[in-house]
Amino acid sequence: MQNGTNWGYSYVSHKYTPSLYFANSSGIGSTNDWMNTRVLCAVLTQPLALESQTKFIRDTWGPRCDVTLYISDEKNSTFPTITVTKRTGHAWLWAKVRNTLELIYKSYSKKADWFFICEDDTYVVVPNLKKFLSRRSLQASEYYGKIFTPIVKGGYASGGAGYAMSRPVLEQLVKVGFKDTSKCPAESTSGKPADVTLAICLDNLGIEAKDATYDDFKDGDPTEQLFHWQTPENEFKMPWGIKGTAWLNEVSKLPPASNRKEAKSCCSKSKVVTFHSVKGPAMLFMDFLFNNFTTL
Repeated sequence: MQNGTNWGYSYVSHKYTPSLYFANSSGIGSTNDWMNTRVLCAVLTQPLALESQTKFIRDTWGPRCDVTLYISDEKNSTFPTITVTKRTGHAWLWAKVRNTLELIYKSYSKKADWFFICEDDTYVVVPNLKKFLSRRSLQASEYYGKIFTPIVKGGYASGGAGYAMSRPVLEQLVKVGFKDTSKCPAESTSGKPADVTLAICLDNLGIEAKDATYDDFKDGDPTEQLFHWQTPENEFKMPWGIKGTAWLNEVSKLPPASNRKEAKSCCSKSKVVTFHSVKGPAMLFMDFLFNNFTTL
C-alpha cells in the first residue's frame, strides 16, 4: 500500500494479491485476466462512522481495490479521509456523490478503468467485482448494481448495494451532465435520494441502469443477484417476506421474491459482489468466511 497526493487530496492505492481461494476458485472466468481490471472504490462515510464502520472496510476489503477513497465531511488526522462537502446527512448526500464523482474524474480517472461507489456499511467481494466488470464493455452506455424500477424510467441502482461505472460513462456524466442542470440537478437542488438523482442524470444522458446478475455469464441464472442492498440473512428471508419490505416485489427489476424456488436462489452461489447494512464487526466475520472457507 502507498499513500499519495494528487490535486491537493490524499488517497490510498494498493497492490493486491488475491488469496488462493479467489485465485483458484471456479467462479467467474477461467483465467486471471480479471486481475488486470483496475477498480477505484469510493466509500461514502462520515466522521461519526469512522470508528464504528469505516475502519472495518480499511481492515478488510478496502485494500483490495486498486485505489480506495474514503469520502467524509471533515478532515481527520488519523484516517485517510477526503472532504468534498462540509455538510452531513442524507439531505446532502447528493452533493457528496456529485462532488465525489467530479473529484474522481479530475484527479483519479487515469488510475482505474472502473469506478465503484458505495456506503460505509457495504461489504464488497472485490475479486468478484473485478471478475464481473472484466466481462463488461468499457464503451457500453450502462452502469451496474442492484436496480429498482420506480421514479426513473430505466430504473436506479441502489446506493447501499453499490454501483459501478466505466471511465467513458464517468466522463460523459461530469463533462456533459453536470454542465447542464436540465439533465442533472445542481448539488443542493435535487430533493430526491442521491441514488435516484444520479440515475436521473444518467438516464437523461442515455445511460442505462443494468441489474448485475449471474445471468451475465453463460451458466447463469437470471434470479441470482450479484449486488445486494440488504444483509445476507435478510436476503435469505425474502421469499417469506420481511416486515416493511413487501414493496420490493413491486419495484425490483428481477422476479418477485415470492416466486423464487428456494431462499438460497436470492444470491449467486460463488459470485456475490456486495451486501449492504453490514455492521462493522460483522465485516470481519464475512471477510473471514469469504477468504478462508473453501471446498475440500
